Amino acid sequence: MIRYPSAFGLAILLGVVATAAQAAPFAYIADDGASNVSVIDTETNTIVATITGVGVVPEGVAVNAAGTRVYVTNSVTSGTVAVIDTATNAVIATIPVGAEPFGVAVNPTGTRVYVANFADGTLSVIDAATNAVTATITLGSGAAGVAINSAGTRVYVSNNGTVSVIDTATNGVVATIDSAGFLGLAINPADTFLYSSLNTTAKVIDTATNTVAATISPSGSASLQGVAVNPAGTRAYYTDTNNATTFVIDTASNTIIATVPVGDTPEGVDVTPDGRRAYVANSFSASVSVIDTATNTVVATIPFPDPETNAPFAFGKFIGGPSASPPPLTETPTASATSTPPPTNTLPPPTSTALPVVTSTPPPTNTVPPATAEPTATQVPTAQPVQLCDDGCQIDGRTSSRGACWLLLAAIVLLVSRRSDAKHQRRQGSQLAPENPARRSVPDGI
Repeated sequence: MIRYPSAFGLAILLGVVATAAQAAPFAYIADDGASNVSVIDTETNTIVATITGVGVVPEGVAVNAAGTRVYVTNSVTSGTVAVIDTATNAVIATIPVGAEPFGVAVNPTGTRVYVANFADGTLSVIDAATNAVTATITLGSGAAGVAINSAGTRVYVSNNGTVSVIDTATNGVVATIDSAGFLGLAINPADTFLYSSLNTTAKVIDTATNTVAATISPSGSASLQGVAVNPAGTRAYYTDTNNATTFVIDTASNTIIATVPVGDTPEGVDVTPDGRRAYVANSFSASVSVIDTATNTVVATIPFPDPETNAPFAFGKFIGGPSASPPPLTETPTASATSTPPPTNTLPPPTSTALPVVTSTPPPTNTVPPATAEPTATQVPTAQPVQLCDDGCQIDGRTSSRGACWLLLAAIVLLVSRRSDAKHQRRQGSQLAPENPARRSVPDGI
């Protein structure tokens, strides 16, 4: 028959820092006020590490598809790109690029990194294997946002009102789209439309013809900055620094369907891989807003330690990283829980690690009729199987939250496999930051 884990088993798991949601990504928030990168666990919406050594004015961020590297632009005259190893949250390389690098993007295979240099109007191409610049492409002045199609064959760069289209095979500019973009860029998963911000308007570019297919104008004096598209390609998100809001656009109709109040001066925006949350970096209010994309409401606000110093910027695709949960900031001892055997009424050690299922083994002798009687279907107790879904689970007919469901599932595996050590570590993060570094003087529109 089916046996469910005892309360003791759940208590063991609850004594450990939550690691059940192993697929939760991280948000790497470049902070051009504190000169560091804050790492946010999107499962708990807490800052779990602070990475220094990324330069004086870190602004652009890109996480590679494998989640192993994060690239951060240091937007000063002698610009650089810091390379972060997500396994250790440490800077492993610093690459000289052009003047005032701003936007950055990684191709789908993780082999090339493209950096838009704002001051000199160039695009640096970095070999990710050697962390060296292999080409410099001349564009227009004010090169800012960077987006790459899913095939890795085209790179789009916004620069001073236009969008340059680059063939990655030749590193040559194959098209220039006028009145198309100034800052943020994001392409949909189908590679059919590119979404850009151009001062007070949002532009939709048809990538087949390299022409502007639609212009969306929010009401009021908007100043659109960061852009992100959800994984389904059905929604585009634009930050508006003038009005402390994030616009939500229905990509089927190219209309604004929601205006979400966030923090002061929102800059970067990105969407989690499951499409359920959008994260917005609020520069002047020193916080990150978390938007529930189903309701278009802010469900969490993550404050940064020092509002006078911190200035979250995070321009680009800043969500990703290792799939496993990071080590904890402070280890929680659980030796007594892991060394004490479970009560006798818990699961006996099975022969495999698979979840127990109903078998033909007869129930205990005190629960069945005499041996001469044939048991019927109504005499054998049945139990509801564990059912998992996107938002929750049902266990024996009772509904639980997704987090509790995963905790229960992990508890079953923990008890069945009799693991000898249930300790998990989270990344150690320093909360130290330079005292009141000078903020970058950002040109109008940025």
